[in-house]
Formats: sequence, structure tokens, C-alpha cells
Amino acid sequence: SVSGLMVPAQGNIPPPIERLEVWLQQPTDLLLLLSRTYVGHGAELFDTLFTFGWLNVGPVAPAASFSILALGFVLLAGEPGAERMQWQARLWLTLIATSVVLLISAALYLYWTPASAGWIQGLQGRYFIPIMPALIMAIFPQRPRSASYAALVPVLMTGANLFALSAIVSAYYV
Repeated sequence: SVSGLMVPAQGNIPPPIERLEVWLQQPTDLLLLLSRTYVGHGAELFDTLFTFGWLNVGPVAPAASFSILALGFVLLAGEPGAERMQWQARLWLTLIATSVVLLISAALYLYWTPASAGWIQGLQGRYFIPIMPALIMAIFPQRPRSASYAALVPVLMTGANLFALSAIVSAYYV
């Protein structure tokens, strides 16, 4: 380690190198694990996207609703300049985002998830917020001109942030 500090794996977890060797010998186990995590527990991951603090605040339903609505408006509105982004750039953005998802998944599986678990435990939707802009840019549609309802996005996101902040203040300060 660079800093001289190392966080050991949980006590009931085999050494990471042993778990990695199993993945390399049986790659279908990795695919099943990812499927059970992202498909089977997708709703839980989504809930943690709008959960704050030490996962003790939320999920905040109005913040989730406003955020999803804003994202929908952004994608529907499109962008006239989206045509300038070539398919190769979109592919790279998608590959980078996919790599980040796999690296986060691997780290949590190797160091946090008990060997008996059928899915990657400790994974939270909010871990993926930093890669969302790359994914949105990769799928951003080209439109002849931006739709007028795109102006609602800042209002919706301000509302989502106010709902989230209200929930946090209620949990910790009231």
C-alpha cells in the first residue's frame, strides 16, 4: 500500500487472492454473482441511491421521484450538439463506466461479502453516482433542438435536493 495503511478483510471472508482464483477458474460463477446482485437486488441498490447518512435516512421518495423525472426530461429533451459525439467516444464512455462498476463490485465482493453470500453485499447505488454523467453522455440522444421542458430540470433537481436536505436535517438536527 502507498500510505502504509491497509484495511483487512472481514473476519469470515477468505483471502481475496483465493476468491479471485475461483473467479478465474469458474468465470460463470462471476456472471451469476453479478446477475444475482444487479438483477435480483436491483431494487435495493436503487433505494440506496436515495438513502443518506449511514443508510439511516431514507430512502427519500420525493427526492427519488423528482430526480428520475429530471433525468427523463434530460433524455427526452436531447441535445442538438449530441451529433458531434462520435460512436467511438460513446463506446469508450460506456466501457469506462462498465469497468468502474466491475471494479467496485469486485472490491466489495473480495473484501466485504461473506463467502456464503449469493450476491455482493455492501453495494450501494450511490457508489455509482460519479459514473452517471459518462453514461448519460454515452446514451444522450441527438435532437434538432432542445425541448422547452428541459428548463424544468433545474427546478426538479432543486426540489429533490430540498427534500433530501429536509430528511437529513430531520434525522440529525431535529
